[in-house]
Amino acid sequence: MNNLLGFERIINRCSVVDCEDYVKYPLASDEEFLQMEKAACRSSSNYVFAFVRAGDNTDPYVEVYVWDAQLYERDYIRFIICDGMCLTEELEGELIGYTKLNRLQIPLKVMQVFNADIIRYFPQWNFHEYEACDIAEALEHIYYASHRSGPKEVLYKEGLGNLAYRLHEFESYNAIGTTPREIIGHDIPMRLLQIMNQPNLIPYFYDEESIIHSIKIYSCFSEFIGDRYLSLGQWIYLEALFIQRKLDKEDFSCKIFNNLSFLNKSKEECWMIIDFMFSFLDALEQYGMNIR
Repeated sequence: MNNLLGFERIINRCSVVDCEDYVKYPLASDEEFLQMEKAACRSSSNYVFAFVRAGDNTDPYVEVYVWDAQLYERDYIRFIICDGMCLTEELEGELIGYTKLNRLQIPLKVMQVFNADIIRYFPQWNFHEYEACDIAEALEHIYYASHRSGPKEVLYKEGLGNLAYRLHEFESYNAIGTTPREIIGHDIPMRLLQIMNQPNLIPYFYDEESIIHSIKIYSCFSEFIGDRYLSLGQWIYLEALFIQRKLDKEDFSCKIFNNLSFLNKSKEECWMIIDFMFSFLDALEQYGMNIR
């Protein structure tokens, strides 16, 4: 992953922000530091404070503080995120290290203000409101969407944030792709990417074979899916029909499909429920009964 991110950084060069320029990017106020220190002392996790700084004579930028007890000779590390600029390679590695560790906390009120300010001052980043527990994803979103960064920038700006955040887990992807379809490959439909942009469905994209398999399932049942977003249970129902029923669309039941919209257990549990359901339906069919 690190080698590929390094490659993407090389081919998407942009200006580097100086996080130590305290004239252009002043430190937080004494009151803000007091608030941060109090919160950090009450938690064993890494505490995050994020602010949008906007003035009459300066372009808006984002100031992020990560308070980490494991840091030596300092209490926090500061990141400045500006539109059109990237961090140094070292600071970028530290920021992404925190976002992937995913042991970050942020006060709820700070997160609420942060969400509103990002949406107000940086509409071009296609940012949406994140929950406080998803601060790691939010930080990665604003960083990669803020500058020419390659595939992640494209995916975040196209509203495919979950795919972007987990892109490093993919077996492979096109690092020079300029559209989501080019990045994922295999001429995958954009609508399928939107459907699969959910944490519990993304594993279907992790390897080449799974992507091809998913495209075949979608091609077979796209007329039934429409514009809706699927639960894991609904997707596995379609997959089970595709595998076990050999593309027989006559077996598709809108009633069953709709009733599975709330089935979002683990993949194993969903398969177990779907298998039991098919066995039950087959038993009914043997007795000349049909509830679909």
